[in-house]
Formats: sequence, structure tokens, C-alpha cells
Amino acid sequence: MYFHDAKKGRYGGDLFRSKDYLHWEFLSRLYGKGLPPFDRDLNPNIASEEAIAVASQMRDTISYLSPGVLEHGLFDNFKAFAKGNSYCNLGWGGTQKHLIAANSPIKDDLIFLPLPGGAVNGVSF
Repeated sequence: MYFHDAKKGRYGGDLFRSKDYLHWEFLSRLYGKGLPPFDRDLNPNIASEEAIAVASQMRDTISYLSPGVLEHGLFDNFKAFAKGNSYCNLGWGGTQKHLIAANSPIKDDLIFLPLPGGAVNGVSF
């Protein structure tokens, strides 16, 4: 991965991969592919091509994440990403509040984008 160089302490991301938070990224990526976790009749979409692709993408990216992502809780994740040595993270309101706070060392270095794997106004990302 272009941004990842563990020998220099630079990582592709600080994504949530602990057992308590892993589902956030999975569901976000699944929705990004245009598929909710259940169909209209509440049948699970977990075995769909999209869900399998999401799980595969998550598996394939784990080696590019910073150390500790398998154990990090919510606030551990915020602190790890705020070090400024990782390219990406997932976040919601609390994450952004922490990362753009006046005392955040990366507050002026952030951009916010949709998750890869979806489309907005017909443009895929």
C-alpha cells in the first residue's frame, strides 16, 4: 500500500478491528456497496457477493493497519489516529469532535470522505 511503511512508523490506517467494533466497518462497507444487512423480508444478506467482497477487503487490508487495532476500543482508536502516522480511519460524530478539537495535532490535516465501494450521483468510489 502506498501510504504504509511500518519500518518508518507509517500505517495505512487505524480502522476498527477489535471484536467489539469490527461490525461498524463491515456494515459501513456493506451499505457502501448499496446493500443493507437484511432484505425487505429480514433475510440476512451476509452470504451475498457484496458481503463476501467486504469481508475479503477487510481481511486483505489488515496487514496495512497500525499495531493495536485488534485490541483498540473507541478512545484508543481516537488516540492512535491522532498521532498523525496513519492515512485513514472510520469515524462518526465523536471521532470528528476529538480529531478537530483545538488541541488535536492533526486538526488541520484532515479530509472527510465516503467509504470506498459505493457510488454518489452515479460516480463510483
